[in-house]
Amino acid sequence: MYRKLLILTVMLILPGLLLAQVGKIAGKVVDRETKEPLIGANVIIEGTTLGASTDLNGNYVILNVPPGIYTLKASYVGYQTITIRNVRVTVGLTTEVNFELPSEAIQVPTVEVVAERPLIQKNATNEIRVVRAEDVQNMPLRGYTSVVAIQTGVVQVGGTIYVRGGRSEEVAYYVDGVYFNNPYNYARTGEVVTTAIEEVSYQAGGFNAEYGYAMSGVVVTTTKTGGSRYSATLEVITDEYGGFFRSRETGNPNFHKKNVLTGAYSQGYSLYSLSLGGPIVPGFDRIRFFFALERTFMRNRRPSFYNGVQATVVEAQDTFNINIPAGILRGNSTSRWLFNGNVVFDFKPFNLRVGGTSFFRTDREYIHSYSAFNYNRMPRTEETTHGYYAKLTHTISASTFYTLMFSWYRTFSQTGDHFWWDDIESYGDKDKNPQLRDWGRNQPFRPFSLFAQPNTVYPNYSKNLSSYWGVKFDILHQIGRIHEIKAGFDFRYNTIRVYGLRALDIAQNRRTNPTGSDENIYQTAFVNTIGYDVTGKKEVNTGRNGAKHPIVGAAYIQDKIELPELILNLGLRVDYINPNTDQLVDPTNIILESKGDWYDFSDANFKASKPYYIFAPRLGISFPVTDRTVFHAQYGVFSQAPQLNLFYTSTILFAQYIRSGNYIRAGNPNLRPPKTVAYEVGFAQQITRNASFDITAYYKETRDLIQIQNILARPTAYAMYVNGDYGTIKGLSFSFTLRRTNRVAAFINYTLQYAAGTGSAATTNFNIAWLGGNFPTFVAPLDFDQRHTGSINVDFRTEKGDGPTVFGIKPFEYFGINLLFRFGSGLPYTPVEYRSYIYGPGWQIPRAAVNSGYGPWTSQLDLKIDRAIRLGRISFDVYLWVINLFDSKNVINVYNSTGLPDADGWFRTPEGMAWAENNGPEAVKLYNYMLAHPYNFGEPRQVRLGLRIDL
Repeated sequence: MYRKLLILTVMLILPGLLLAQVGKIAGKVVDRETKEPLIGANVIIEGTTLGASTDLNGNYVILNVPPGIYTLKASYVGYQTITIRNVRVTVGLTTEVNFELPSEAIQVPTVEVVAERPLIQKNATNEIRVVRAEDVQNMPLRGYTSVVAIQTGVVQVGGTIYVRGGRSEEVAYYVDGVYFNNPYNYARTGEVVTTAIEEVSYQAGGFNAEYGYAMSGVVVTTTKTGGSRYSATLEVITDEYGGFFRSRETGNPNFHKKNVLTGAYSQGYSLYSLSLGGPIVPGFDRIRFFFALERTFMRNRRPSFYNGVQATVVEAQDTFNINIPAGILRGNSTSRWLFNGNVVFDFKPFNLRVGGTSFFRTDREYIHSYSAFNYNRMPRTEETTHGYYAKLTHTISASTFYTLMFSWYRTFSQTGDHFWWDDIESYGDKDKNPQLRDWGRNQPFRPFSLFAQPNTVYPNYSKNLSSYWGVKFDILHQIGRIHEIKAGFDFRYNTIRVYGLRALDIAQNRRTNPTGSDENIYQTAFVNTIGYDVTGKKEVNTGRNGAKHPIVGAAYIQDKIELPELILNLGLRVDYINPNTDQLVDPTNIILESKGDWYDFSDANFKASKPYYIFAPRLGISFPVTDRTVFHAQYGVFSQAPQLNLFYTSTILFAQYIRSGNYIRAGNPNLRPPKTVAYEVGFAQQITRNASFDITAYYKETRDLIQIQNILARPTAYAMYVNGDYGTIKGLSFSFTLRRTNRVAAFINYTLQYAAGTGSAATTNFNIAWLGGNFPTFVAPLDFDQRHTGSINVDFRTEKGDGPTVFGIKPFEYFGINLLFRFGSGLPYTPVEYRSYIYGPGWQIPRAAVNSGYGPWTSQLDLKIDRAIRLGRISFDVYLWVINLFDSKNVINVYNSTGLPDADGWFRTPEGMAWAENNGPEAVKLYNYMLAHPYNFGEPRQVRLGLRIDL
């Protein structure tokens, strides 16, 4: 115990880790005529307290610069002042700005230069993509995840993002330095108001030692801060314009109609956004604020190609009239509120920034079998996520500063029946639900076991509360112009609470066992509880099923060496993972003990788990051959703690599964951290003044990934999470960038990738574990092995005075068109024998190798057309936003037996043909409707109108 505390204490007193949220500006100041360095020249960033003086060689470095666009001014006694505008600073990178000052004796007009956006990042030693606020504003998309989805190396399946062939949990998301992955399962949570985004920095592997908790990618979103002047942005977007879409007769099942002009359905989309920023006290800009609030509502949160169905069928002498309208999925709405904000106290040498994000959403979760009669009882999901921080920066000298940051994160989600919600005892109560056929029993699905009958109760209830408090400390020391030394630590104390059960069973259990304890009643409903009592009403912090408090921490040291002809990033990172719970002494021998009328594990089953330490060296090299040609290479070991939910199992649930002989997937606190060894080489070339391309090749080996494995135990077998999966990923990414030239800017991203492994997720081989088969020892394409992905963006934008004059005005000035084209090859699947996916068994019989089949290609063109009207400091921007302009019907999911999204091949089998003949064509129509699940297809055309006002 003392040894653990000593090691942890040593880690904490090391200088620390803070995920870089700043960049720096460096360069040289020389005499314009002689090119001699000017010693002691002053370079300042206008509107800030940041600046530096040049050294004996004329070099200067300005540290701790938040990302954004700045104006730099260089001055020296006896020389004229030069101002350079539009200087862009990026998180974690060095922006080079050089000055040539003319002597006062030389009569020249006031010198003001507009800096060009650099096409090549000479000091980046890995593949980094940076998208700034103005880029996001111009493109037909919203939110930082949409920005990430079009970058190289990214595969998006539904709403899940995979980077460079890694699993979804291998991507870390940070907002202003706060880690926004749910600690429970590493799922991305929350969002950022689009008008609050300053920049999104995306790194696909190869990141420096300061970055952790990720093996494939890091996404760092930085929000805006208030300026020295007041600013405001109001934005409104809707697809409910005119009277084309919606009748006021809400009872009419066909009230959603296509617009005759656009051929698109309204999805009930409405968005309202407001952001404000500036000094809290007018004229005193040392204390500034920025707040942004966004409200979104959609009646159909997941638009899809949806034809609906009409049919009349007879089953067991009952007639069913089914009329499901096309165009919108009923009972599939979303309502969201989003807040981002910060206050900056800038009193040199101290800078304090306090801020954070809050996210609230209420979704109705679409269930296809509920769509005919029970759409009013689609389950409800609610999520509340908060992430707040206080970050103090102290500039010790022009070459040294440190940052201390405290953060707090909490996410709470729950899912249940829309009507009864968390009133668990009422789900199966027949007195309260007279439509139930018995206590705790819904009516059977009809007709033909296809559709839930009216007022069917959603049977399950679950909730999850995950939180952490963290502290980060980072210190940076610049030695001359060459060495940038960083070191730091990061510590997070997590709290995990989980609850779930089959709520429909509780009332029945009460009725059949009126004297039973709560533990008995809820255990027989297979309650899963960690951090709550069995009823889910009270939080529990102690005992075997009390809240879990895993601890993660890290320390690193890094030297970035910036020579004119070579940049080196040398670093070492140490991660610490402590499950902070007990593990099984002997997983093959389970000892249960009676607690009266319920059972739990005996204390003899457990012993204390051990923490893990991971040493991860990193090496990055950038070699600028010329100012237009750069090579880079990267080697690194990347690791992260397993998803924290894989450490733990509720013993009351585990005991019930063991007693009943059912199969359970048990957590394992003894899991080792998965590890990736990655290699990367790249080449960037500026081919003209305004165009460049870069090519990056990468190779990764992943080991100790989590899988489930069968444990032959007494008294019954079960599954446990263990280390075992392995994978190899290799790829080539290409990017072309055209800086704005003759009003046009563009980029092209393309990735060729081969992602293979023994499992795509921890649960991939569940059937093998369940049936006791042999686990794969060879790699096969992963479920997200999308071989080809790419995006093309073209942005055309006019300036003041452009175009012809009509009736004294310029109708085409400040006019913009942005086209975003995305494409990708099909996703893999394992071909299997023909079977019914509705009536057939859960298992499938393969007829080819694992993931040897591939679905069809997908493509989509999005459009945004806008026209700005500028009146002094006020800008009105009216725009048309079209998603999937050509209404391309993209296939997202297919049935393994056919490779089609709407047919499983069952009607080709003798059983299927007999069923079709016995039940008739209307029944076949309903069966095919159930197969053509709306989520098997991508989004249809959607047409939205927007108005943005900037003050």
